[in-house]
Amino acid sequence: MEKLKVLIVEDHVRPARRLVRFLEALGHEVTGIAKTTSEGLRLFHNFPPDLVIMDIELEDSQEGGILLAQSFTKINNTPIIFFSSMLTDLQLMNKAAKINSVAILNKSFDNIQLQANIEKAKNEIALRKDENENQDFFTIKELGKGNIKRTIYYKDVCWFESYDGHTRIITDDGAIEYTPTLTKFEKDISNPGFQRIHKSFIINIYKLGGMCEKEVRINVGNKQAPIPYSKEYKKILERRANLLKTRRPK
Repeated sequence: MEKLKVLIVEDHVRPARRLVRFLEALGHEVTGIAKTTSEGLRLFHNFPPDLVIMDIELEDSQEGGILLAQSFTKINNTPIIFFSSMLTDLQLMNKAAKINSVAILNKSFDNIQLQANIEKAKNEIALRKDENENQDFFTIKELGKGNIKRTIYYKDVCWFESYDGHTRIITDDGAIEYTPTLTKFEKDISNPGFQRIHKSFIINIYKLGGMCEKEVRINVGNKQAPIPYSKEYKKILERRANLLKTRRPK
């Protein structure tokens, strides 16, 4: 992974602009700049980043960055680089360190230091992606089943759908309810057989039975189910279906 999508959470214009210039010079994409916790959460939901760079102290809260990072981790385990002008506040630093932070840097950081930690974040993301791609199953805590973990094989999944604020996993044997949102689930899935085709649906390409103008047909057991797709995904859906149709799992 060379290019990262980066969300900046910074309530001061000058350092935010400096970050934008630096990140773009390195070839990364800035998905947005948030000044408050509510704005940061909105941007994180709407434009899921690979990396978050944020100030711990925001204009609406001295610990706004920490509170926001805690909200992020409930959605997705995205790496975070913190900035702070209060590195001597050990209690504050301990709170930040317990979150999924790559580093906690002084507000007056130098570019070499920041670039080194961005590279560290890239390595963590790549490692996590490799681990996921080499796995043919994933483990979840099924909604309403307590802490009991359930193993699901990718080949058995027909599609994932957004349902009542969480994710529903449709398999040949039925539906499974899973707490996180579909956006978070999409970030966790690095298996090449899956493709988002609609804001509410991610399908298993290997289960694709056909396409028409407004929907696809997905094989579920010995039947087929219609799933709507958005026009913006039509070309990539056709391309991926053609690419993978000769590599179906056994």
